[in-house]
Amino acid sequence: MKGPESILRRKMKKGQVSIFILIVLVIILASVFVSYIKISSTEKIENEVEGRVSEIGFAEPVKNYVESCLKGVSENSVGVIGIQGGYYEHPEHYLQDRYFFYSYYFHNNLNIMPSKSLIEKEISKAISKELPYCVNDFSIFRKQGFVVEDGSINAVTVMTDRAVLIDVVYPINIKNEKQSILISNFRARVPVRLGTIYKIAENITNQQVEDPEHLCLSCIIDIGEENNLNFRFTSYENNETLFVITDNESILKNEPYNFMFMANYENE
Repeated sequence: MKGPESILRRKMKKGQVSIFILIVLVIILASVFVSYIKISSTEKIENEVEGRVSEIGFAEPVKNYVESCLKGVSENSVGVIGIQGGYYEHPEHYLQDRYFFYSYYFHNNLNIMPSKSLIEKEISKAISKELPYCVNDFSIFRKQGFVVEDGSINAVTVMTDRAVLIDVVYPINIKNEKQSILISNFRARVPVRLGTIYKIAENITNQQVEDPEHLCLSCIIDIGEENNLNFRFTSYENNETLFVITDNESILKNEPYNFMFMANYENE
């Protein structure tokens, strides 16, 4: 005859087996549930992406058109900014040429060059004003039956040592007979070392402030060799000099990039 302890041990063993089986079932069910969730989420994301691609597809030519315009306008703006010493609109002191103007950086023994942030704002201003001329009211797409409604342009420019980076918020609502989509964000990168060039222009200008009578040409040549830059100087009447910094590493429109600024060595 089996005692109470033996019966209790048998019941405990059965209970342990039942708990173990329950735990295994819970794990299996949990695994199946997680797998189902993953598959469902993946399918949902894929469906959303496919739907999004299909949605954007009809508007892709308009988007590409704006990006192409932004690229061209950004390159032109950075080019003009270089010739005009960092300005899109002329500053207080400048020398007018036939098509462009040259900005003074050294005037009356003072450093009057623009700040880096001001040049960034001038580039943004140029892009915001010139981009609408390039897109031309999207007339090419309106002829194809598109309805295109655009808003104001807000450009933000950042000058780095390797490139000029431009972010543009330009809301464009594109519609056809069946679909409608809003595209707002565009980007451009101009491969010009404007940040590096600015530092060197600042160095040259500060040298002139420290000693207006003697410009250290050997120092400038050394800076040029270190940064793969060339310098040219053109003298004008009234003790004025045009500085031209040519960057052999920054190629724009198949030509090395030029940055220019003026110095006036005569007190008024």
